[in-house]
Amino acid sequence: MHTENNVCDNIVETLMNLEKKTKDNVNSGFDLAHMGIHLELYATMIEEGKYTFSYACYTMSAQEKHAFCEILVDLKVHDGYLSNIS
Repeated sequence: MHTENNVCDNIVETLMNLEKKTKDNVNSGFDLAHMGIHLELYATMIEEGKYTFSYACYTMSAQEKHAFCEILVDLKVHDGYLSNIS
């Protein structure tokens, strides 16, 4: 049960791109550049010492996050099937 919960948490946190829960950061952008893959995800310098990077295509926009949360709020299932969706 705990493994299923952890997997679900990690998938949702990755899709919603929650801060401090995602593995996408500037260092991962540098790693991709070093490996020569996924050009669209490279870290780019915006000024001296500051970098930015694009998010992966599977992360949700603000509107998509809002719609997803509305679906979870309105979700109705049998008693005991989802004891703690939050």
